[in-house]
Amino acid sequence: MVGSIGCYLLLVLLSHDRVKRMMVALLKDPPAKEDCPICFLPMTVRFICCISLPPATIISVPINDFAIANTELVNEDMEVYYSCCGKSICEGCVHSFAMSGNNGKCPFCNSDVNNKTHEDVLEQIMKRVAANDATSMNMLAGYYYHGKLGLLRDQAKAEELYARAAELGSSQAHYLLADVYCQRGDWKKTKFHLEAAAMAGHEVARNQPW
Repeated sequence: MVGSIGCYLLLVLLSHDRVKRMMVALLKDPPAKEDCPICFLPMTVRFICCISLPPATIISVPINDFAIANTELVNEDMEVYYSCCGKSICEGCVHSFAMSGNNGKCPFCNSDVNNKTHEDVLEQIMKRVAANDATSMNMLAGYYYHGKLGLLRDQAKAEELYARAAELGSSQAHYLLADVYCQRGDWKKTKFHLEAAAMAGHEVARNQPW
């Protein structure tokens, strides 16, 4: 009996060691994030993260022109979500598209985005959410969390949507859930979601002092 318990404990310890080694490997070399569908470069979460791109790359892509023109946005989000096609586009491509005389249009599908009501935007996002689009879930969750686009503030609904997006592998959803739990003082869940976001390649989460 004692021998069986000892073998069981040894197996548990070995399994934990494998998990630890797997987590270390993931943190050193996280899986690739979704690329911008226009320039095909990794989507940077914050403006400051653009400096992680190779020098030979950054000087030849739209994000460089945007960076030079908008240095005050060092800690701002660097992707723009478009409900028309459900795509997130990097700010560099958005900036380049606007500079070519296409203000008020989606850089990906060329739809007019200026004349849409809140109801139009919500209807498009709801369709994407129904299709299990994690990015759209994050956007809708944010609108519920802050009570935007005519929605009543509903934190429980927002958390439910973030959780669904996280289950689909969204690093941003994990990061936002970490922020929610951090505000509540739930450090265990905060750490869990920060680690999950970091292992999924979220630049800001990877630099958090856990």
